[in-house]
Amino acid sequence: MTIVNCGCSRDVRLAGKKVRTVTVKAVNLYGLSLDASAAPEQVAFAVMRAVREDIEASHESDREAALQKQFDLCAADEIQRRNRTRLTRDEFVHNVVSHWAPTVAYYARDFETDWERAQARFVRRGPTPTKNADGAMECEIALQVSDPQDDPHAQAAVVVHLAQNSGFWRVLHFSFDPSRKAIASEKGKGKGGDADSGKG
Repeated sequence: MTIVNCGCSRDVRLAGKKVRTVTVKAVNLYGLSLDASAAPEQVAFAVMRAVREDIEASHESDREAALQKQFDLCAADEIQRRNRTRLTRDEFVHNVVSHWAPTVAYYARDFETDWERAQARFVRRGPTPTKNADGAMECEIALQVSDPQDDPHAQAAVVVHLAQNSGFWRVLHFSFDPSRKAIASEKGKGKGGDADSGKG
């Protein structure tokens, strides 16, 4: 699966950008120890809070700090597995992660900044095996969000896609789930958002 199509050669938009070499490792964010024992919901909460900080940042230094947290939480090796471009690993990972905040910016202010409240709203789908031969798993954490302009017809379900990377749950990408009723029905099947009923 190609996460984002970045073309067949070096992306000119990377000129002047800080392109990191991401190493997947344990990190501590927002009072959570996001190590190999961390649940995917905890990682999803942290990345959504970092994205919200990115969107709300008033200074470039604040935005850069929020972006660094997103890189710390990305499944860099698994993202690279999906690279079908001629970009290097670092370039491809940079392009994928830097698209997260713009993708969900409209709804980011409905992302929780408190872990307990976020946990109560999350719905998990999976985990299921990846297509890799290493036995890794992947899953989705969905959050139903309200329209910032209070349009009841513009509600959405933001989905954080995660995979195991070097033993850690880390983020692949964000998407939207158009089947909002399915999100609501799944929530009732598992206390704390641990429903495991697959897509639908």
